[in-house]
Amino acid sequence: MSIKFYQQQFEQVWNGVPWYGIPFEKTLNDLKEKDVFKKDAGFTHSIAEVLVHVNAWRNNMLEMLKGNGNYAIEPDSELDWSKKVVDYSWKELLDETNALQSKLLDTLESTSDEILTQTVPERKYNFDYLINGTIQHDIYHLGQIRQMHRFYNKD
Repeated sequence: MSIKFYQQQFEQVWNGVPWYGIPFEKTLNDLKEKDVFKKDAGFTHSIAEVLVHVNAWRNNMLEMLKGNGNYAIEPDSELDWSKKVVDYSWKELLDETNALQSKLLDTLESTSDEILTQTVPERKYNFDYLINGTIQHDIYHLGQIRQMHRFYNKD
């Protein structure tokens, strides 16, 4: 794989034409503000909480790319599933998510392919594994968001 390939993958997931259907940006734009903070129907998290979670792991990848091996998200921690989602308006969360997408692409643009085989600081895996996993994580949670969106708009 190459950094350019991963840039294209992040772009495809975000606003391209992915093979599995609707990309992230269109999904987010289709959501109704009244639905994004709901936590019902058997869902463990709201759409907003899932999006804050996705952003947290994207930020994790960016911190690792900057060489910050001390930055760590522990599963099920406050960094992983922030309770501060209530501090956001939907517009603020969308703006933050859009800015993070731009930052992610800009960071990858200035990153060389050589980093992919290097071990992530303080971890037991390389950057290829980290970046690929972040893309998989995005797609997984996009599916959750689409499922909640369909449930809330089934009429």
